[in-house]
Amino acid sequence: MKVIVNSNIRNIKTTLEKINEGGILDENPDVFYFIVGGSEEPIDIGCRNVYFTGVNSFDLTGLIYLIENDYSLCGDESFFYTHDTCFFGERFLDLLGNSNLKEARLFEGANCSMHIGIYTKNIIEKHRDEILKFRNTSNDATTLNTIKDSLIHNESFVLNDSGFLTRQRLPLKTKCVYNNNVPRLVEYFPELDFYKFKANWHAKHNYEINL
Repeated sequence: MKVIVNSNIRNIKTTLEKINEGGILDENPDVFYFIVGGSEEPIDIGCRNVYFTGVNSFDLTGLIYLIENDYSLCGDESFFYTHDTCFFGERFLDLLGNSNLKEARLFEGANCSMHIGIYTKNIIEKHRDEILKFRNTSNDATTLNTIKDSLIHNESFVLNDSGFLTRQRLPLKTKCVYNNNVPRLVEYFPELDFYKFKANWHAKHNYEINL
């Protein structure tokens, strides 16, 4: 199963380095694909299977890219989709491969799944119009904060009626994962050996919209 990682031009070099700390990208170069929003101009990030788009829609940038490019990266196959503020443990790909679900959100609770999970072209097409409502190319801070707020309040709406991959969600600690003075809650999903680093784990007037 392909893993499609949603990123942004402002963050990709930093988050890519964190993701590859254990060498998972080097060992599985044909599994991981990166969709980088915020700029159509490509940059060298030392990784293949990287696609750039001017769309700047946070969690949904990658899904919008797939829609607008006729699903050329995934075809009719299921794929795992996540943000780049994460880390894949050594067992992640094996555990993901053991799943027999064609579509599934990350966690039992949809409001805690952060739009992460297993998607297909069919489920995206079912919600195509809803997804495209979030299409944005602006870098305006107010616009981005409004989009972020709406995404948080409509978390995982595409996979809301699908199955789920995990029942356990372990909050480990809060730390500055990327050494940028932004505290992040580290959540671990042991059934998938997957870590998520959350800057916006509680309601805020102004969300963290940069790394």
